[in-house]
Amino acid sequence: MSHKNRRKNNILYIELVVILATLVVGIWTFNSTHFLRDTTIAGIDCSRLTLKEAYNKIEQEVNTRTIKFYFMDGNIYEETYEKLA
Repeated sequence: MSHKNRRKNNILYIELVVILATLVVGIWTFNSTHFLRDTTIAGIDCSRLTLKEAYNKIEQEVNTRTIKFYFMDGNIYEETYEKLA
């Protein structure tokens, strides 16, 4: 192999290593700041969301849910979680 070919091969190897390292760091960073796939909190899918995104999604969903209170006298009281808080 000539000196030029070796140098080109070395540059290609270095570029490949840099690309792979960037990919690994990117995946690691994403996984360390996002919930894993198939993560549910209180029955709400939070897969691949950041903590802030999951908090906002849970807050929206929980505030629209309703709860029913059944009383001994037969009365039923239904209210949203948002109004109870």
